[in-house]
Amino acid sequence: MRIIDLSKENFKAHKLKSIKAVIEGGGIIAFPTETSYALGANPFNPLAVEKVFRLKKRAPSKPLLLIIAEIEDLRRYEVELPPVFYPLARRFWPGPLTMVMRVGENFPSNLKAGGDSLGFRLSSSLICQEISRFCGLPLTATSANISGRGNCTSAQQVIKELGKEIDLVVDGGATPGGCSTVVDITLQPPKILRSGVISEEAIKQALENP
Repeated sequence: MRIIDLSKENFKAHKLKSIKAVIEGGGIIAFPTETSYALGANPFNPLAVEKVFRLKKRAPSKPLLLIIAEIEDLRRYEVELPPVFYPLARRFWPGPLTMVMRVGENFPSNLKAGGDSLGFRLSSSLICQEISRFCGLPLTATSANISGRGNCTSAQQVIKELGKEIDLVVDGGATPGGCSTVVDITLQPPKILRSGVISEEAIKQALENP
């Protein structure tokens, strides 16, 4: 396991290249979001996705959410954007909101847990954005912990929790904790699947006042 420190200096090309090499090679990284640390892998590599599930001891019936670098990524991968997407994106992206949307067959079945939808998040963390942009891919962004345990808010906690199972840890310093709010916008009305940093009331207000 390697550790790359991005907490005290600007992004360096050689560091981003090292991160990209791990992702392209099917490896797993841990990186900070604006809430907690997450596990990142190439979502189009079924073996890497399987490794994330195994590492977290996550039930295969639960799909993984993805971090994107910009909204255009959704169009590039032909994600279905219902009308309700736009007011939520204007209000909460970049930020800790994950929206579940229908996707095509270009995403592996195990990533989607056999379904037809995935959760997407445009994080306000510059580290998230830069890694995804530099790799030219969305990244898996499930929490960097064993399923059912508390979220990790530092690189040191990630290392203690998951040990040498991770190929590379991006140390971006301490994060505030918590998790993204997950909203299924394939449904009408949209349904909150997980409460998080963004309140249910804030979601309702954004939908009522687009």
